[in-house]
Amino acid sequence: LRGPGQPSTQVTTADDLAVLDLRAPSQRGMLARNRGNDWRIQLNTSLAWQLDISAGAVTADLDLRRLNLRGVKVQSGVSRLAVRLGDPAAEVPVDLQLSTGLVDLYLPSSATVEVRVDGLSVDNFRDAGLTRDADVWRAEGSGTGRHVVRIRTSGARIRVHRE
Repeated sequence: LRGPGQPSTQVTTADDLAVLDLRAPSQRGMLARNRGNDWRIQLNTSLAWQLDISAGAVTADLDLRRLNLRGVKVQSGVSRLAVRLGDPAAEVPVDLQLSTGLVDLYLPSSATVEVRVDGLSVDNFRDAGLTRDADVWRAEGSGTGRHVVRIRTSGARIRVHRE
């Protein structure tokens, strides 16, 4: 998902990989800065997905609970992100990079998770049941896979929600 840019939708396939590239139109005019791009996308749950999202300042609610994830990468500026993850079937890297903002990470209590934060942050990791081991926060789950979350920021408030 890229915006703003030239509006386009493009799908590229090669072997077992498909790339979906969506771009929003540039917005011009006096009120353009107050208009955002609203994306509502529903992905096929029977495929394995690796998501790569690049955006400027963004407010996003990424509900990825029903997807067969292989990886998630989000690069953004000043942002508010809600990332909702399901039970992983394998090791799933989740790389969130934002200049500053708010991150809410929703995880099932059955999911094993490892969270590493590079940069300044205020968090609730201990209250959410994660334990610190050197510079990594961990919580054990009953599933076979695990989420390996890396958050890179110059300053953010990060909250983990175990559901």
